[in-house]
Amino acid sequence: MITINHLTYSYRYGFTAISDATASIAPGIHLLLGENGAGKTTLLRLIAGLLFP
Repeated sequence: MITINHLTYSYRYGFTAISDATASIAPGIHLLLGENGAGKTTLLRLIAGLLFP
């Protein structure tokens, strides 16, 4: 299970990619949808530990 509480991530130049995200993701197959620039890849990189909040 993945739990995210009040996650916020901003890039160096002040662009906020994710703002105050909270989620609880149970095991299984899930789909991540959103427009271009919505922060999908940033969220996955944060979960994987490649970026630090």
